[in-house]
Amino acid sequence: MRKSIKKIVASVVAGAMALAMMVTPSVDAVAAEGNMTLHIICDDDVSAYAGLAFQAWGGLSITAETVNMGSLTSAWGEMTGEDNGSGGWTDVNTLILTEGKATYSATYTQNDNTGMQLIKYTATTADLVQVANADPTLLAALNDTNVSEIWITFSGTVATVSTTDPSLKSATELCIEAIDAIGTVDLASGAKIEAAETAYAALSDTEKANVTNYATLTAARAAYNALVAEEESRNAAAAGTLTCYVKLADGWNGLNYWAWTSEGNLCPEWPGVAMTQCTENAGWYYVSFATDGVTSMLFNDGTVQTVNANDLAAGTYWFEIGDLATEPDEFGNTNYTLTSSTTAPEGWVEEEVETSEVTTAATTEATDDGEEEETTTAPDASAWEDALLKIHFLNSMEWEKVGVYLTYSSWAELAGSWPGSEMQLEDGSETWYAVCTNADAEPAYNVIFNNMVSDEQANAGEAKKEQTPDTKDLAPGEYWFVLGDVTAESDTQITYGVTMFDSVEALEEAGYEYDGNGLVGDVAVEDPNGDEETDDETTEAEDEEETTAEKADGATTGDAAPIAVVLLGMVAVVAVVASKKRQNA
Repeated sequence: MRKSIKKIVASVVAGAMALAMMVTPSVDAVAAEGNMTLHIICDDDVSAYAGLAFQAWGGLSITAETVNMGSLTSAWGEMTGEDNGSGGWTDVNTLILTEGKATYSATYTQNDNTGMQLIKYTATTADLVQVANADPTLLAALNDTNVSEIWITFSGTVATVSTTDPSLKSATELCIEAIDAIGTVDLASGAKIEAAETAYAALSDTEKANVTNYATLTAARAAYNALVAEEESRNAAAAGTLTCYVKLADGWNGLNYWAWTSEGNLCPEWPGVAMTQCTENAGWYYVSFATDGVTSMLFNDGTVQTVNANDLAAGTYWFEIGDLATEPDEFGNTNYTLTSSTTAPEGWVEEEVETSEVTTAATTEATDDGEEEETTTAPDASAWEDALLKIHFLNSMEWEKVGVYLTYSSWAELAGSWPGSEMQLEDGSETWYAVCTNADAEPAYNVIFNNMVSDEQANAGEAKKEQTPDTKDLAPGEYWFVLGDVTAESDTQITYGVTMFDSVEALEEAGYEYDGNGLVGDVAVEDPNGDEETDDETTEAEDEEETTAEKADGATTGDAAPIAVVLLGMVAVVAVVASKKRQNA
């Protein structure tokens, strides 16, 4: 039975190849010979397949690793070299897709019999999608001296050819998306509205006529202006001195206040500022300061905290701490309740209070619910801004430590020997880590991310190494990396796939959220060799040997793999982008 299936599959593939090799009538075109870039796009869900292969013929040659059809899968394993009526199985290109795409360098010699096909295979089957011989669109593109890039999109049983990137969106489409991104209008919507207005203003009159949701933009602007006016009026009425008295709860060890406005935090760092003990009213603490508008507060003893007291106008308030709330808040925390009054409790003795001066902290800000966050303002001028290479990494596996093994392409080390240096959290984020360098002795870099477990620790059974494969030959620039599925696992190591993005836009289009601002301070990785030139011949031989030993079991993205074991890079990665809040003890 197995042999019958193989013969059927072989007959299908052989017939498809024989048909592909048939000479068809020529198409008039201006002959063009030379180099070009060929982009292969697969829109299909190929998760059920064991792998993909790609083949081109008739003057079109692809620069990529090849494999003989006879060794493609077990379906052809016993038929290697067997004559199928057209001279035996020919070589095809291995195909590894990233986000459904692959890019090849290609050469072309004018030939009217040019065609190509995508082979999606399992252990026993092969599905073919072809751009048939003498396809007019393909030949026109190949023979156009003004064309240097061609996009081939395979979808179902259809393949389409384009000389422009089908993923690129027009300015009109981008404007429509910017308007849709505004969503529900609130006081934080200003930047999104301005971005949409800027995109619309840049369009021609004809393009503006095609913006189908422009009315949404005008309505959002009107709603936002009304909210701003209301907030300014409310703040003007609420300005003055705010005084809060809080009664110490049983078991609490002192009191701190944490306060914020719409402009940011009024405290430099958590847990806030210690409150002053009242002199006339035992068990009570107070804080008093001038405010330009409404203020929100919560109270804590450094370990446990109350719920938020939001939108306090200038005036005097008395708070008492109650029991734990019956339900956790939206962040999963169960905090202590508060009761408030603008009337002094019975037996209250007038206090002489000292009014403090507070200003919005530069380092942190708070959301409307009291959540402490890093600022979203641009970081201070630092080595980050001037760095040649900037790397961001999403810690979706919640590694306790995030390490980076950063080298030149020759494997000369920039961040120390394996496992490298520990990365730092980015300004404004709790999930994105970053590293940068301005070392430029060589034109390209390699990078591996890991959990900072050494080979010695892993071999001793103290911890398991977790790492990505090598990402090689990075040009200077800025990149964002996201972990994928597990691609290999042993007793000592887990290896994950990794996807690289070259812009925030591309990252967010893939469904990930970026909330960082890079690194602040003198954080650049320096070239340990200074300005000395690297002896590539010596360094590559010595460092390659050392690195190979240190990265034992690690797969490399730059190494070609036999097509029988190629894993497709099209499985969606689920990013864990957590919004964390201070936890109660």
